[in-house]
Amino acid sequence: CPLLKNYLIQILKSCFSDTDRALSLLEEYCKKLRKPEEQQLKNAVKKVMGIFRSSLFQALLDCVAYVCVSLYVYVLHLCR
Repeated sequence: CPLLKNYLIQILKSCFSDTDRALSLLEEYCKKLRKPEEQQLKNAVKKVMGIFRSSLFQALLDCVAYVCVSLYVYVLHLCR
């Protein structure tokens, strides 16, 4: 039970921190794309960044968080 609880907590933490980290890395990468032949890639990266910032993506993360919390509560109940 303790291992499963810790695993669920790690999933929950990583959902949000991984997204923030990905956005930071994409922003840095986007700044480096300056050549004309890189503009198509830069536009694609900006689209991905927009998706990560979208309310739909945030709602999906909230769903994952809800499932993780629900599983955590269920595991706590089982471990009693």
